[in-house]
Amino acid sequence: MTQAKRFLQEKSILYPSNEVLRRLVVKRRQAARDHIYERIAQALIERAMAKLDGLLETNDACFTPLLTLKQPPGRPSPAAILRLTTKLELIRETESLDIDLSWLNNNYQRSLAQLSGTVQPVA
Repeated sequence: MTQAKRFLQEKSILYPSNEVLRRLVVKRRQAARDHIYERIAQALIERAMAKLDGLLETNDACFTPLLTLKQPPGRPSPAAILRLTTKLELIRETESLDIDLSWLNNNYQRSLAQLSGTVQPVA
C-alpha cells in the first residue's frame, strides 16, 4: 500500500480510497503468486510431478507421506536423526530441489523456504 501510494504520488496521480487501493494491491499480489506458481509448475518435469503427487496418496495408511514430512524432528536422538535422514532422502527423490529459482526474488525465496521447509534460497 505504501509503495503504491508513493508511486502514485511521484507520478502526480490522485490515488483512490484506501479500500480501492487495497483491493488493487490484493489482486496484483494474487496475479504475481499465480505467475510464480505457473513458472515453477512448468519447471517441474513429469517424473517429478508424479513423485510429488505420490506424496498425497495414502496407500491404505492413515497419513500421507507429505504429512510425515511436515512433522517436526522431535527430541535429539539417534532415532530422530534417522527419521530426519529418511525425510531428506524422500525430498531429494522428488527432484523438486533441482528447480532453478534464480529468477525469483531472494526475499520471496526465503518466504517459500519458511513455508515449505524444502525450497532453498539461491545465493
